[in-house]
Amino acid sequence: MDSFSIESSSFLQDLTDNNNKEWFQDNKERYTNFVINPFKQLVISLSEFMLSIDPEFVVEPKVDRTISRINKDIRFSKDKAPYKTHMFMTIKRKNKDWNSKPAFFLEIGPVRYSYGMGMLMPNPNSMKSVREYIDSDPKAFDKLLSSYSYSDVFKIKGDSYAKKKSPHSEKINEFYLKKNIFFSKSRSNDDGLYRDDLYKCVIDDLKLVAPLYHQLNKMIEG
Repeated sequence: MDSFSIESSSFLQDLTDNNNKEWFQDNKERYTNFVINPFKQLVISLSEFMLSIDPEFVVEPKVDRTISRINKDIRFSKDKAPYKTHMFMTIKRKNKDWNSKPAFFLEIGPVRYSYGMGMLMPNPNSMKSVREYIDSDPKAFDKLLSSYSYSDVFKIKGDSYAKKKSPHSEKINEFYLKKNIFFSKSRSNDDGLYRDDLYKCVIDDLKLVAPLYHQLNKMIEG
């Protein structure tokens, strides 16, 4: 079975130190063997579980479907290094506006990996819908948050509005004041990434945020 290994981390670190086309072409086989193939196997291993959460999820183990491209879009970036040094997979519905919908993800870098669920780059209307949902019944939303058991595993992440005010509690504001929102577990690469049964650990943890996936969809779709 293809799985992530110390070679996966080594490739990404070496790419960080040698982010140019010539080096990448000379090391493309390492990229395929230690990054792409493990990602494909992970998608396959997770697919049945993911479809049990949402039958509309795309679970094809392919680049540009569930696995990120390594080439960066440098047209509008000051950093002209051509390749990403962090690679990720996303399990999402087929939708051109998928960034504004909740999705599941796993990202690996040279030294750390993370996974979770959330809306990574939502449009303003999506987060406005979240706030309107909370405003409609903040007490019920507070009770809903308290009923979830994700907090010992996942941390709420995302960029917050610096100047936006809120009438709600600090706990609710972790949602309310976000520009984007996701629930992430981050660990060092030598803490579980190289296990052949990584997918089992990921499944056990993602079960905790699966109800929140449906809740976010409900907030957005009304």
